[in-house]
Amino acid sequence: MLARLVAWVPLTVRPVHPDCAEEFNAYNENGWVIKKGVIPAALVEGAKSAVMASVDTIAAKLLADGHITDACESVPFERRMFEIEKQLPHASVLMHKTGILQPGIAKLWESKPLLDIAQQLLGPSIGGMPVWNLRVKTPGQEQATVPWHQDTAYLDPSGHDALQVTAWIPLVPARKENGCMQLLDRGHRSGEEGKHTW
Repeated sequence: MLARLVAWVPLTVRPVHPDCAEEFNAYNENGWVIKKGVIPAALVEGAKSAVMASVDTIAAKLLADGHITDACESVPFERRMFEIEKQLPHASVLMHKTGILQPGIAKLWESKPLLDIAQQLLGPSIGGMPVWNLRVKTPGQEQATVPWHQDTAYLDPSGHDALQVTAWIPLVPARKENGCMQLLDRGHRSGEEGKHTW
């Protein structure tokens, strides 16, 4: 299971701990850093269970409404929504639209490892972004595809000067072939905000 922290901010930050200097330097230079083995397996499994509970709810509703004939309950976590979409294309977008932050995902979001990293980057006083997304990426699912963007584009202009960190934590092994995160290396160095169109 991969757990990665991908983060970028427009300002230079300094390491709180001297043994992290190399990572901080890479973060400041490149705009991102990959952290492996940061998230305890139990937290990742809790988040996966929360996602599966959401899939259970959506699959039961689709089955009851006659949109699918099989809820695919015996299909492994990594493939279940893909199999449901064989019956109802684009069903995975329903996961993104629930607006419910499941406890298993919330525990991951507020976990000590993530908070420690955020405090090292941002200082001791931090706040959580009230916007979160769960995107189930299935092959050919355009509605779950996110175009090139900067997260600041989604904020009110008054928030553009706030130092922010973003964590991307895949719940299945992420590879180029199955939709891993792409970053524009050193994209933060100019300090410019890009124009966003959909």
